[in-house]
Amino acid sequence: MGSLEILAILIIALIVLGPDRMIKSARRIGEGLRELKRAMWKAEQYLEEDSFSSLSNPISNVRETPSSSEIKDTPTSVDDSPSDETQKHTSD
Repeated sequence: MGSLEILAILIIALIVLGPDRMIKSARRIGEGLRELKRAMWKAEQYLEEDSFSSLSNPISNVRETPSSSEIKDTPTSVDDSPSDETQKHTSD
């Protein structure tokens, strides 16, 4: 935006709002922008802390792999589960 465009917008705002309401509106806009900047800064700090904490101990984020005995004991699908007949023979 050029300086003439900004000046034209300010003159129109002054005519529409009047001097008192224009000052209050400008103050509200400034407070809103300040709050937005603060929220963005906090979000950046949070994301930086989170990325540093996950990078400092990357092994803690990895799930433990099951042992070979755990893999053998747990059926992965219906076809892999022991049938009723094999369970009867092993319990006798």
